[in-house]
Amino acid sequence: MSLPVEISPNPLLRSTVEIRFSINIDRAKLFSIVYPAFASQFPIFEENKVPKELRKISPEFRFAPDYILKNDDFSLSFSSNLVAFENISEYKYWRNYFPFIKGQLSTFFQLNIIEKISRIGVRYASLFEGKNRIDEVLNFMPGIPVDEYEQTFSLIRLDLKKRYYNFHVQLANNAQAIKGNKPISGAYIDIDGSFSGQQSPSSEIFMLIDELHTEGKKIFFEKLIKPSFLETLNPKYE
Repeated sequence: MSLPVEISPNPLLRSTVEIRFSINIDRAKLFSIVYPAFASQFPIFEENKVPKELRKISPEFRFAPDYILKNDDFSLSFSSNLVAFENISEYKYWRNYFPFIKGQLSTFFQLNIIEKISRIGVRYASLFEGKNRIDEVLNFMPGIPVDEYEQTFSLIRLDLKKRYYNFHVQLANNAQAIKGNKPISGAYIDIDGSFSGQQSPSSEIFMLIDELHTEGKKIFFEKLIKPSFLETLNPKYE
């Protein structure tokens, strides 16, 4: 099955690519090494407002970045254990996003501060505004048969594995979010793909990122989305 390269209206809330690693330098030197390499391309600088003490003790914030660099289209976030990328304007699609990621990661790798890479992640979360019943969107309706009880679907989380890739999938009815400074609600699909296993910085990382993206798209378009609903999203193919 050919996979769409675009759908409209675009339901994406986030499109994150993240690399987790250990470093071979003193953490105190990290900013002075990384920032100059990216400052000209990302003129907007932010520091994480969550206190460092909380990030040290809370699992929720363990992999939160210390610093965020932005331009009009993308962000690059980093700390001593990760670097992550995100579309911050309208989604630029993989044909543009992936070359951007490859270029920035190549620069990051050339800093020679990464000791070992422990996880590669590609996460895409979508919300279909106005579709508050997820059975309008999905190929199937998740549930557990319970006699004599009316069942209402709210939220389900499941983990899928294919070869050495893992995908954490979340599906929700009537989810709430902010998009473009506007509150929206609708059916929610979140696919967080990952490859875990020690790797060294190399071009193989780009191949793994691209494969995670492709496998996540297959789950989304071939396994989850109802074909009749997909046709309403004006899919475009190469």
